[in-house]
Amino acid sequence: MIKHLGTYVCSLLAGVWLIFPIAHLSQKTLETRFSYANHDLMQTAIQLNRSEPVPVLMYHSISFEKSPLCVSPKQFEIQLRNLLKHGFTPITARDLFRAWDTGMKLPSRPVVLTFDDGYQDNYTHAFPILKKYKAKATLFVITGSIGKPRYLNWGQLEIMERSGLVDVESHTVTHPDVRHLTRKQFYYELAESKRVLETRLHKKVCMFAYPYGKYTKKWFPVLSAMGYQAAFTTKNRLTEYAQGRYSLKRLRVFPHDTFSHFPFEDRVDF
Repeated sequence: MIKHLGTYVCSLLAGVWLIFPIAHLSQKTLETRFSYANHDLMQTAIQLNRSEPVPVLMYHSISFEKSPLCVSPKQFEIQLRNLLKHGFTPITARDLFRAWDTGMKLPSRPVVLTFDDGYQDNYTHAFPILKKYKAKATLFVITGSIGKPRYLNWGQLEIMERSGLVDVESHTVTHPDVRHLTRKQFYYELAESKRVLETRLHKKVCMFAYPYGKYTKKWFPVLSAMGYQAAFTTKNRLTEYAQGRYSLKRLRVFPHDTFSHFPFEDRVDF
């Protein structure tokens, strides 16, 4: 079939279009050259994705309680509506890492909505709003709290996961400060939360959020060995690949926020 393709073919190699004769090239040689071109294109896309900081927003409870960790349902909808108005597209934390690792195309203005702990109001208040605007989000749940008062139950988690909008990930079993755990204890918190979520939700769990945002670098190899691709802290900054897979920052969301003004860079703590 190669000889019927014409006299010349264009191939993108190292970012430059080169025109070369194909009359005397074998199909294997052509396939190799196209493979190199595709590889170069993918690496370029990966580097481009990794070069741009992304706002990863940290929520906890979507409720009417008066607390720095609680955003009212009305205010959450205002925030989401303004994000969309300013051209942001909500993606999951998993989507972000797929783009960083494979070069998958990102929206022009991606934003990641994350919810820590797994409060029941994430289902009763946040989820209907997410569905209304077809917005994706990532839930980091404490598996030992599932089904307890004020926390999500398995039925709710299954509905949210099946929706295609919500990605449920690990926030440990008991919500400890991992800096003070033994290696055996930390392994249990990672392995058991991962096992339970994967068994009940029929999915792979690969994202993690540190309880209280506290961490120590000595646990990075354990996270990697357990199959976690990323771990998030509570350090208030835009998320960048250069921060390291297991020490990623997020931006806190406060009850009074509207997201009517940007850029997000104004919100960071140094």
